Amino acid sequence: IADAEIQQLVQRHLSGDSRQANWSNADLSLFDECKAAFGSTITLTEHRRCVPQIIGFSNQIAYIPENIRLIPVRQTGSEALQAIKTIFVPNGYVTLSGGQPQNLPEAEAIVEQVAKMIKDPSYRGMTIGVVTLQGNKQQDLIREKLIHRIPPGEWEKRQLRVGMPPDFQGSERNVILLSMVMAPNANS
Repeated sequence: IADAEIQQLVQRHLSGDSRQANWSNADLSLFDECKAAFGSTITLTEHRRCVPQIIGFSNQIAYIPENIRLIPVRQTGSEALQAIKTIFVPNGYVTLSGGQPQNLPEAEAIVEQVAKMIKDPSYRGMTIGVVTLQGNKQQDLIREKLIHRIPPGEWEKRQLRVGMPPDFQGSERNVILLSMVMAPNANS
């Protein structure tokens, strides 16, 4: 929503409210509002959608400074797929396209992985998303390669989607592949 629209909504619905200034700032979150109102940081304590291995990863890298641990509510059975799997692309390299990084070997490896998953019975009925972490050019490259490799019926059945992290807000997939884009030559 444009800032002007937010200002209009604040004036219409919060006129005279002492919290008006906080709500009119689109850069503040509900957590910021709670901190202002209650004087302390409010954080999540439970996570309902991710499996324990993913929550454990988040606990290791993101929640240490706060001495907070998320508790995974969702549990998995013994038949569950490996929650986090890394695939190293040894021949990966970064080029710039329109000022944005691209990694062709990584894009090809991701397309190959998606094609394998579609044929693998372990992934039957699962939805798939590919998240690129560096610019739109990598996203476009992967999407183009997937269009030429994966039949349209599989795109629909798998709800196959390629995008940046914000493109997946409110949209779950059973399997997410991350395109890091970066490679050892990225700084040269």
